[in-house]
Amino acid sequence: KLDFDLTGAANVADIPGLRGTIHRVIDQQIANFLVLPNQISVPLGTEEQGVDPSLIKLPRPLGLLKVSVKSAKGLRAADINLIGKNTSDPYVIV
Repeated sequence: KLDFDLTGAANVADIPGLRGTIHRVIDQQIANFLVLPNQISVPLGTEEQGVDPSLIKLPRPLGLLKVSVKSAKGLRAADINLIGKNTSDPYVIV
């Protein structure tokens, strides 16, 4: 998750409801960008050193594993919402 605070004229986005929406949209866009095959790569060598930049930026995937969570029980609602039910941001360790 990305944590940030808007300042100046953008501080109006701290209105309850709007802040959460902005955070969700930004989190979703970052998550969409970083899903395979998208990635952020940093070459640690040059072409003269034998590093092929095309293989670093878009390597051929070895495979794809898709995991879907079927159900969950007893999740604690740790996120307090002013409007509506409290929620949580659960995660899964595989």
